[in-house]
Amino acid sequence: MKNANRFNLLDEPWILVLDTQGKQQKLSLKQIFSQASELSTLANELPTVDVSILRLLLAIMHRALVPTKLPSFEAALDLWKKQWTEGLDVGTILAYLEEQRDAFWLIGDKPFKQVHVENHGTPYDAAKLHGSISQSGGKARLFNQINGADKQELNADLAARMLLHYIDYGDSAAKFVANDKLIDGNIIGGVKVSHTSQFGAVIPKGETLEKTLLLNFVLADAANGWTLWETRLPVWELPAVAKRTMIAADSNSQADLLTTLWRKVELTWNDSNKCTGFVFHYDTPKSVLLRSETMAGVKSTKATAAKPPELSYVQFHSNRAVWRDFGSLFVKEDLKESAKCLLWLAELDHYELINANTLNIQTVGIDYGAMMSAIDEIYSDSIEVNAAILQDMGNSWAPRISDLVAITDKAVSAIGYLAVMLAEACGASKPGGGKSDPKIDGKRDSAKAEAYNTLDPKFRGWLIQIDENTKMTEKLDEWKSIVKDTLTDIAGDLIESCGSGAITGRNGMTSAVAESKFRAALHKALYGDSKKTKNNATEVDDGY
Repeated sequence: MKNANRFNLLDEPWILVLDTQGKQQKLSLKQIFSQASELSTLANELPTVDVSILRLLLAIMHRALVPTKLPSFEAALDLWKKQWTEGLDVGTILAYLEEQRDAFWLIGDKPFKQVHVENHGTPYDAAKLHGSISQSGGKARLFNQINGADKQELNADLAARMLLHYIDYGDSAAKFVANDKLIDGNIIGGVKVSHTSQFGAVIPKGETLEKTLLLNFVLADAANGWTLWETRLPVWELPAVAKRTMIAADSNSQADLLTTLWRKVELTWNDSNKCTGFVFHYDTPKSVLLRSETMAGVKSTKATAAKPPELSYVQFHSNRAVWRDFGSLFVKEDLKESAKCLLWLAELDHYELINANTLNIQTVGIDYGAMMSAIDEIYSDSIEVNAAILQDMGNSWAPRISDLVAITDKAVSAIGYLAVMLAEACGASKPGGGKSDPKIDGKRDSAKAEAYNTLDPKFRGWLIQIDENTKMTEKLDEWKSIVKDTLTDIAGDLIESCGSGAITGRNGMTSAVAESKFRAALHKALYGDSKKTKNNATEVDDGY
């Protein structure tokens, strides 16, 4: 019974979703595609689990709907348009899945997305499969809803989700047993984080899961004049040995990249269909930057005489709202490129194939702790933009908005500058030797956090109003006025909270002086140098 085929992912419910009424359901792969137009979104334990499952669904679509290389870019547009206007070709997808039925057994002699390497591997219990997704610094585990007996014996549906997540988002905490030095010709060294962990995933979202799938169904590469993807096999169509050695090279393809085994693992089971752990065989060596990755933005360092430019993925951060990284999303220029999914949508909008005025762009990623062996935070944020912004990448609106965000950051620094000055007026003294004062740092950081939290909904509301008919100069000035009024109000509250002691102040710093310097610094941040600011303002430096 040990190697008998059990739990086929095509039929067994294992993917968590929300329907359009907000009700959570658990569906099989066949149900997901059949009901995609009636579902709202994937809704699994973490947004990174959703990304892993989305990548699986997209790989299936690429293999089923594009079995051979498309003959032309026009053919790619025609195929996409047909799916968007007539609905996802579910019949073709289901027929492909039926052909591959034997590849989707989670348990069996050839288990889905798993490998077996005789006499190699390090065993771990089930808690490691989900427990590895834990936070550093003594923080609570992210999967804290898994407790009791479930920590040691996972139901098959949960094990399937954790398997995909571990492959795509594995950290560097796994270890090898002493004899695991050479497997299939690969020299095994230190464990690296998985490919998908290295970037902030950029995911256009639609009003239904079907629309989300199609918005991420990128059929050509913006590089080199819209190069069409080559056709390569997903991992479940590869022979067993090929699965063990497979590395997604920088090939111009999707099905292989989206299904690469960044972790080579094998689940272990008891006779009750409970996952009791897994064997970690090895990981795929850390890849070079893969230019066929559609969910990641790319940035480059400037070339110097001594060093060529270096490419890396764009990563977002848990402590920043995504609109503060607007330029990383929507500005295409010499040293950076937006995620290919956004460039593809811009092209679809150019051909008037997207019948939507607004688009919701989600970002998902991981902040790792020390040695990248544990997770500090898993983050997810989103931003809504008018489709006109996509047409504008690198030309007019997008770079101007990016510049405006940078100006906003400088303006918020003026609030931090004010908080530091008010602390001095209330009796705090700056430590010598360049040391920081935690109390003053806390006041500065708290003031800036309040400013960003207050500006956050205002920026999102301001941004979504931009369309092809918006007058640029007036709209940019409108945001500057919003920032000025918002930060001035926050400044007033900070000054009032200081009490009477700050009025007389200390060492020449009073609340009146602090307010005057703040106003000058704010004006300079928003409008640049002028006679009015040169007498009072210096470059804002709210550090301590």
